[in-house]
Amino acid sequence: MDHVILMPGQSAVEAFRKKAARRHDALSFGATVTTPASWLEQLWDVWGDGRAIATRFQRLLGFFKALGNTPDLSSSSGMASMLMRLANEGLGCRELDAALQGECVLEESFGPLLDALRAYEAILAGANLVDPGRAWGVL
Repeated sequence: MDHVILMPGQSAVEAFRKKAARRHDALSFGATVTTPASWLEQLWDVWGDGRAIATRFQRLLGFFKALGNTPDLSSSSGMASMLMRLANEGLGCRELDAALQGECVLEESFGPLLDALRAYEAILAGANLVDPGRAWGVL
């Protein structure tokens, strides 16, 4: 299997490649130097389920549409950003998946947030898209 070196951003990827080339670093030969998001797309293209990974803009539109269908939450940009952060950190994780499937008991106040995340995933599924966090979980 090829080595994969993950960097936090594209500028770090380019800096690593330049530095490795100057030093004639053997580690860089045959290794993939990339960001986690790019690596996910490469893996998903091979082993995914046929859906495309949603872009940030598609995700944001999905969150706004989901909020419009969740009357207990405001459709503000702040609420959409909060849901995106929750999805970024939780979708594909065992604990949030259990909550979304109703397998654990949470305070009632979390219900609207979970409803919005369920609606968001349904909206993406209807467009043949998948959230990156869910894609990591599937892989």
